[in-house]
Amino acid sequence: MLPELVELLNDEENRVRVSALEALVDLLSLWSEQCRMAQVLPLFRGLCETAGKSDDWTLVKGPTRLLGRLCYEMKGALEGTIIDLLQWNLYSVLTPPPTPLITHRCDE
Repeated sequence: MLPELVELLNDEENRVRVSALEALVDLLSLWSEQCRMAQVLPLFRGLCETAGKSDDWTLVKGPTRLLGRLCYEMKGALEGTIIDLLQWNLYSVLTPPPTPLITHRCDE
C-alpha cells in the first residue's frame, strides 16, 4: 500500500497529493515504528518542503492541518527527534505568501 501512496504523493494534481497524505497519516498504525521513521516521516517532510514553495493553498493547508495528527501518532518514535521536526521549513508552510506590493493608488 505504501508504494501506491508514494506514487500519489508525487501526482501532478495537488488535491490528489493532499488526499494521499491524509491517507498516509490515517494508516500510520499499520506500519512499524521503523517504517514510519525511515519512510513515512521523510515523505511527509518532502511534501511540507514542496508546500512551502507552492502558491497553491490546497497543498499548503494539507500538511499544516495534518502535522498535529502525525506528531501524535508518532509520539513514541519522535522522542529525541522533535527538534528535527521543528527545524523543517514549516514556518513557510504556516505563513501565507507575501502580499503583492501596491503599484498604483486607488484614487488615480
